[in-house]
Amino acid sequence: MAGGKATRFGRKVEKADLAVGGRTLLERARDALSVEGVDKVLVATAPHTPRTKVLSDSLGLETLDTPGAGFHEDIIDLLEELDRFVAMNVDVPFARSEHVRRLLSVGQDRSIATVLPAVLAVGVPDERSVFIDDHGERMIWVGLNLVTSSTEMDLLELDDPFLSVNINNDRDLDQANRLAAQYDRR
Repeated sequence: MAGGKATRFGRKVEKADLAVGGRTLLERARDALSVEGVDKVLVATAPHTPRTKVLSDSLGLETLDTPGAGFHEDIIDLLEELDRFVAMNVDVPFARSEHVRRLLSVGQDRSIATVLPAVLAVGVPDERSVFIDDHGERMIWVGLNLVTSSTEMDLLELDDPFLSVNINNDRDLDQANRLAAQYDRR
């Protein structure tokens, strides 16, 4: 998912083109999604992300155009073309192939959203990403999902604190770059 407007940056930014630890966010997403069970990595773009299309082409990745109306709207649009897919937000720099494999290992016919307990977050999580689960625990949406046409959705709780890092502004980008050397060595 690389078609967002990145309005919280306060300037024109295409997140897929931003670098963390010397690699673009799109390269990081591609690498995380390059696992058995993922047949092809497709980049969901929008009319306002032309540089992302160029970057995708340079990386040999196919793009799918979405209206760019918002995450949920674009997911619904993608479901018209794809029966089932892994959706990963490009602004989650520390998602890894092990997270994708875990998601696919529990995936059935229902949609699955990955979450992280807020107590594990690196720093203070963006409150727009926090929700209270059925047990009264504060959880963070990770931005890695198995999407199906089912109206039923399950949650998969992961425990990697770095999954709480989400790039929405320059401060987040600076933090991710500081953390990248430590995380990428793991």
